[in-house]
Amino acid sequence: MDSALVRAINKAGLFIFLSWTLAIATSFLAMYYHHYYAAIDGAVIEARTHSEYYKKVMSGFGEIYVKADEDVFCPEPVTGHSLPNTNVTTTDGQELTLVNPIIRTRVVFESIKNKTELPVLNRLTSLKLYNPKNEPDEWEKAALIAFEKGETESQEITSIDGAPYLRVIRPLFVEKSCLRCHSHQDYKEGDVRGGVSVAVPMEPYYKNERKTVWFIFWMHSLLWAVVSACIFGVTKIAVKNARIYEETRVMSLRDPLTGLANRRFMEIDLKECFDVAKRYKTPFSAIMADIDNFKQFNDSKGHQAGDLLLKGIAGIISRETRQTDLAIRYGGEEFLIMLHQTGRADAVIAAERIRKAIETETDVTLSLGVSVWRETMQQKEDITKEADKALYAAKQNGRNRVEVYS
Repeated sequence: MDSALVRAINKAGLFIFLSWTLAIATSFLAMYYHHYYAAIDGAVIEARTHSEYYKKVMSGFGEIYVKADEDVFCPEPVTGHSLPNTNVTTTDGQELTLVNPIIRTRVVFESIKNKTELPVLNRLTSLKLYNPKNEPDEWEKAALIAFEKGETESQEITSIDGAPYLRVIRPLFVEKSCLRCHSHQDYKEGDVRGGVSVAVPMEPYYKNERKTVWFIFWMHSLLWAVVSACIFGVTKIAVKNARIYEETRVMSLRDPLTGLANRRFMEIDLKECFDVAKRYKTPFSAIMADIDNFKQFNDSKGHQAGDLLLKGIAGIISRETRQTDLAIRYGGEEFLIMLHQTGRADAVIAAERIRKAIETETDVTLSLGVSVWRETMQQKEDITKEADKALYAAKQNGRNRVEVYS
């Protein structure tokens, strides 16, 4: 199982990776929406340009006359209203008729429409109609009503003949030149006469947007992949170094033969136990243990057997103590067990349990001395000294026994 340090590095690496992924995704989405709305803005500008051009063609060139037999410029019927000088004769005898501004505008834009696959659609509409062809649809009608309340523009994206279009309608105000034809409708200069409705195809804008967005997507993907690889690479190196550090740290705090804590680890743990006991008056105990007649065992069976015996006893001691306790190879065939938050009675029970397990499972016996922390102790080493004295008493009293310092 990985150490806490390794787990922390892996979590940090994962957090940085997820944060980076979120940042790159946010950046891509921000650019995507920027270009999407930029495409719409471009179409809006085009629509406004057409709208202004529409108004210019319709009213900016004054009165235009053409030959009366040209069907495309026939006067638009105006029920119950006739204009002076609608038909005139030139000095050379040609019959000319006045071009209706709406007709001439329609002709211009229909000429453009017939020459492109995705034309810009233009038309004039009003709530007060001359021609039923100019009747507004529901969206246009709502916009025209809004214009009379002060709105200056209305937009929507819709589908026309299966293609996406941006529709923009802007108000058409009565000018002085308009009153010649429309004075009978009670218009005054500056009134809203209707609206210029323009529909711009979005496909060209969407096409350019898609090209840009795909380029941005691949650049973001490449950047994400490169940086992610760096994150995982650095995390892998950090984990490797952390494991080396942990192994080195364990080697510095553990006995290489038995895997138990060494004297250095004992000093750290003993100081912490002593400080906690003094502050909170929480007892702890120490058990000093020594293998009986270990020298004879080593001499008769060899050092290799002696090492195996030490490993076996270390394993039994670790098994018979709690995870919160600390088993230490004190030196040679001596062991020290630090029992955290443990009083005299429980310490004796633990020592007896270890003694019996060693006697039952090995070819040797163990003598143990128990010492319990007292408030009168001045130094942390006092408890180990007393445990060592109790061990000496166990040896003197016949070995394979537990003695308590008193």
